[in-house]
Amino acid sequence: MSKVFELQIPLNTILNSPFITCQNILFRSKADRDAGTKRDIHTEEQEKESEDKELLCSRCNHLITSSSRKIEVSGLHSHFLTNPAGDKFDLRCFSDAQGCETKGVPIPNFSWFPGYKWTFAFCSNCSMQSGWFYLSPNDHFYGLIRNAIIGEY
Repeated sequence: MSKVFELQIPLNTILNSPFITCQNILFRSKADRDAGTKRDIHTEEQEKESEDKELLCSRCNHLITSSSRKIEVSGLHSHFLTNPAGDKFDLRCFSDAQGCETKGVPIPNFSWFPGYKWTFAFCSNCSMQSGWFYLSPNDHFYGLIRNAIIGEY
């Protein structure tokens, strides 16, 4: 399994160290973290297409996305967030959700992810809210509500 480490010293110093023997290490700078740069989560299991798990709508079992689309945003895959009305959400981040359709014009107000506009994402089969679609000038991702999707990932 890959691990993510934030750099506190120059990368070339780390890579030339006799203590670095593992090839499955991902490095990122503090600036990347602070900018909210997303990083794909790579594990041996996800690299095998045969082990890719389907994630389904919890209401109608429609395919929403798959475990291979799992990503980190601002250094995390899971985000526990509260909206201005006080509602709490366990959000999981994915690069794509082919089983969702978005509705509404993306807006920047009250975005949980600075620099991203958001709009609602619904199951394209039963129209239950699955989460939100986030869009920035250079990037996009889906923040899916954990209770709205079923499956292992």
